[in-house]
Order: sequence, then structure tokens, then C-alpha cells
Amino acid sequence: MSVTLVKDLGTQFVSDKSKTKKRMGIYSCDFCGNHFKAMTANVNSGKTLSCGCYRIKKLKEALVTHGMTSHRLYETWKSMKNRCYRKGNKHYKDYGARGIFVCDEWKNNFQAFYDWSMENGYGEDLTIDRIDNQKSYSPKNCRFTDAYHQATNKRKPSSNTSGYIGVSFSKAQNKWASYLSIKGRRKHIGYFPDALSAAEARDAYIAEHNLPHTRSL
Repeated sequence: MSVTLVKDLGTQFVSDKSKTKKRMGIYSCDFCGNHFKAMTANVNSGKTLSCGCYRIKKLKEALVTHGMTSHRLYETWKSMKNRCYRKGNKHYKDYGARGIFVCDEWKNNFQAFYDWSMENGYGEDLTIDRIDNQKSYSPKNCRFTDAYHQATNKRKPSSNTSGYIGVSFSKAQNKWASYLSIKGRRKHIGYFPDALSAAEARDAYIAEHNLPHTRSL
């Protein structure tokens, strides 16, 4: 046994979404000494061997053994987590501070992230990109793209006053302008009496030309 029972909690719901109660307990991890909550059945069956530290330890050992720590994807995985969880990271304000995290499937399992990457278009010249910039890193919300396509998939900057991506007010024209950045060059779409009309025109242009840019609306 790698865990020790500290307190029997009796039967209770495992989470807010649980429909049935399970016998739970507070256990002490024999590897690191941390106390954690777990289902008694999982401990008795040997499914739960530690608070999670043992699995992470074995994963790290496997990575070192198989030389995966030198793989480009390992750096991608580490950087992805640093942006989301390290408050000292220069990009944290745009990720973790905004509620952008890494899904449970990938967070402590590089092998799972590696396998998904290899099966979903990974290439040495590509980088990981979130399809919806308001959502976290997960298999359903990630893809590998080139620099151009990733540059087109950006959220509205904090300095934007229109409320829409690619829409700004022109003092010279006294109207709202809509635009796109295509391969480093700004494409002006037109001037409009209000911000909503400018956003709608921008989205229509994106749809008409089948562009990968993030929509305004």
C-alpha cells in the first residue's frame, strides 16, 4: 500500500455532477506526505497509488529514458503550461490570467499530448494554435498551423474601443473603418456609419474570400 488512510469520510458524492455516492477517505501519500481525498474502492483495488506525484515521477523518468525531453514538442508542451500556470511568465496575463488552461488529458501527461500531436498534423514548421481564443488548450480546440494562419487568429486587443476585431474609428472620416491584415499588409474594407456595420462588412469579406481570420461577430 502506497497510501495511508487518515480519515474515513463515509459515503458522499464524488463531485457536484455525481448521481451516486461513493465511500471516500482522506489519505496520506507515502511518497510525498501530502494528504488528499480519494475513493476507497480505488485505493483498495490499487488504482490509486499516490496523490498523483508517483505517476508524474514515472512520467518524467520515462521521458528522460526515452529521450523525449529533447523533442520540439516537449518544449511546446512546457511553454503551453508555463503560459497558463506560471504567474511570472511574461505571457501569463494573456493566458492563465484570462482563464486559459491546459485540459486534464494533457496537463500532466506529455505522452498524451505527443500522441495527439502526431495524429493531428504536427510538423516541424508548424506551431500549436487554439481555434477559439476564448477557450483553453484541448484536443477539440487545438490545431497545428503556420505563422500566417496563426497571425490571423487573434483576439481583440485591449486597446480596441469599437468592441469588434478589425474595426476602429476614423477621426478623419468621422466614420468606423473595417480592415484585415493579410500577409503583413492591411486590407482596408471600407468606412461605415457605425461599428456594427463595419464588423458585418468585415465578416462578409472573410466569408466571401474564404479567409482563415477570426470573425468580428
